[in-house]
Amino acid sequence: MRSITIEDYELFEMIEQLKDTDLKIIIYLFKVGEAPIAKIVADNRMSFATVYRSLKVLHEFKIVGERAEGNKRILFLTEVGKEVASRLLEIDDILRAARESPGSS
Repeated sequence: MRSITIEDYELFEMIEQLKDTDLKIIIYLFKVGEAPIAKIVADNRMSFATVYRSLKVLHEFKIVGERAEGNKRILFLTEVGKEVASRLLEIDDILRAARESPGSS
């Protein structure tokens, strides 16, 4: 297991401030690469208002970037966002393994 660094603590502090919907959008974009807002809404069964609230936070943390494509806003993870998503999935794997290991309760 690797040592925890100062950057890890900073990342954990950021993650603490994110809501479930923010985390869902991060993982979704990590899996699909990029998507217009309407697709994020439809695929995650969220309202536009919920997605826009999350995007405001994700932009503030520089987790999500966007580009225009015609009249659509295409969202994608920044390098910071990719690192956050990668760490979230790593944590999920650790927790899943702990739950499935013999003797864990």
